[in-house]
Amino acid sequence: MIVKEFLDKCKEKLNISSSYALAKEWGVSETILSNYYNGKRSPDEFACFKIAETLNLDPAFVIAQIRAENEKDEKKAEYFRVFGGLLRKQAVNIVLVLVCVGSLVSAPDTENDNLLIAISASCATALFLRLRRFV
Repeated sequence: MIVKEFLDKCKEKLNISSSYALAKEWGVSETILSNYYNGKRSPDEFACFKIAETLNLDPAFVIAQIRAENEKDEKKAEYFRVFGGLLRKQAVNIVLVLVCVGSLVSAPDTENDNLLIAISASCATALFLRLRRFV
């Protein structure tokens, strides 16, 4: 169950052992959090944003993953799974861009020029290949 996994990861990240402590940290009732854990209730937008904030994830990714799991219509569930996967790939693309830019902006140093050129070329190639998958 993805919600339980998200909540367990949040507790781990915050170094919290109980659901009560997590509920208190987020300012929600323990009953509501317990309902999320037991699958009796799906997390609302506030809870999804708190999960995303705690785990440093895109809130849309969290919402898409939870909706994919809870959606009865398989076509819609697949849409949410694909959407969530695209968000993850976009995050990787952003990291690649930052690495490329960082390697180009480095201070000039004749000893490392060839290495920087190689890193920049590799990053540009990787980014190009990744972006082609989205077109």
